Amino acid sequence: MSDDTPRFIVSDKCIAFSQTLLTNRRTVHTDQDAVGTGNTLFDWFDSNGALTAERAPIAARCIELGITLLKNSTSTTADIVEQVKSAYTHYAR
Repeated sequence: MSDDTPRFIVSDKCIAFSQTLLTNRRTVHTDQDAVGTGNTLFDWFDSNGALTAERAPIAARCIELGITLLKNSTSTTADIVEQVKSAYTHYAR
């Protein structure tokens, strides 16, 4: 898979989100939880039209925002995931 396809762009960021959970939120997430959260996030983006050339970069930036929040915020992971989804919904409309 080419690293510039919409699927790669979004999946790469969702995997990075899972990795950040493992390194920054290890006390509250098992390996399965972290991977599952990234998978679920990818599925949500897929079902919300993010796997297009136009929207994948927006989705990627929103996931990067989530990663920053995971590293620097005391918000719950569930709240951060909702913030990522909300940002994407706002910017991709």
